[in-house]
Amino acid sequence: MSSADLAVGGPGIAEGDTNSAESDLELAENDLELAEDAADLTDDARAMISAELAHVLSPDSDLAMVLSGDMSRSLSELPFADDVSPAAWNVSDASALAQMHQMFRLGGAAAAVTHTAGCSDVELEEAGLAHCEDAAVTNAVRAAFSAAPRYVLGRVSGFECPASQGSQGPCAGDPPAGALRLNELCEINPFAGTPWEDDSPEDDPWEDAIHRALEPLCREVVRLEAAGVHGFVAEGGHALLTGAAVRAIRQVSSRPVIATTTVSTVIADGLFADETPIDVEDRIRAEFQMLANVGATALGVEVPLGAEASLGCLERALPRLASLSAAEGMALCVRLRAGTQAPEGPRLARVLDGVARVACDANVRILSLGPGFSCADTASLVAALRPHVARRGWRLIG
Repeated sequence: MSSADLAVGGPGIAEGDTNSAESDLELAENDLELAEDAADLTDDARAMISAELAHVLSPDSDLAMVLSGDMSRSLSELPFADDVSPAAWNVSDASALAQMHQMFRLGGAAAAVTHTAGCSDVELEEAGLAHCEDAAVTNAVRAAFSAAPRYVLGRVSGFECPASQGSQGPCAGDPPAGALRLNELCEINPFAGTPWEDDSPEDDPWEDAIHRALEPLCREVVRLEAAGVHGFVAEGGHALLTGAAVRAIRQVSSRPVIATTTVSTVIADGLFADETPIDVEDRIRAEFQMLANVGATALGVEVPLGAEASLGCLERALPRLASLSAAEGMALCVRLRAGTQAPEGPRLARVLDGVARVACDANVRILSLGPGFSCADTASLVAALRPHVARRGWRLIG
């Protein structure tokens, strides 16, 4: 399949039926019922889509795309959303997720990322949703497929797993049998200022808590794989947690993985400076090396947009991040997080145009909107990206 075929959307892309008399909720429920059939691809067809996705994520590709964004703000604005945990939507009202995915798709997002952060069996039990792990994952994947995106990526979020009840302290106990320590797995010790700063990481309860999460994360990946996803987004905020998520994915699946970390305030201050300090650059390089070593296909960063990070800050930061990612032979994906005083309305459209320009100039072709943005904002990002993608001679997957 050619790049041109991908750019125009290809088979399976649904158009909105603006003449329908059915309500949005009825449409979402109908689409959700059909999603099982959409996900039921033959192994060969699914493998072809995964290979196509891997090509899009490769550093040499000339294809750009926008991923579906974060749903938390839009879900919180729904009636009776107070005190509803994110995973509870998957179990009790997956039609709401389907509506969100439809909004992302109509806005131009080519890939749907499942609403499955926090859906391991351990995390669901802590949220009062014990024994709902199959429904939480399967419903989320069906909701993603219901919007007929080009790709569906399963979101897997690394976390710190508390020890079993009755042990001493929240991080007491041993890692799962056979689990490798992350520093052994990566063969590097990249993180100054983290719990690995001392010379005895094997005694670190924080690291043990991460490793206790590997088995439940693997079980979550098995469910996502069985539900038919084409690839994965691994995240966790801290790079170590993202690394654990990638490790769990790679124990189960060989499909493409975007490994995304959050740029911390300390790192951001260095990145946004006129000249990035050597120690900051070395830390980012080490994080990227670790994620590449554990099996990432592409690297991702979540960066703030608002009072903490102006467009000028991103103009300095994105080329540096893209250069460090390219040094690992990987493309960089960028997710924008709404910071304090984040732009809205017409001002957001102008700022996103600047972000799109800066991203394309830095060879960043894959973008999405993270926490703090609404589903509708994705349409503004896609509209801002189109002319800059064309200017670079790339093609935008629609």
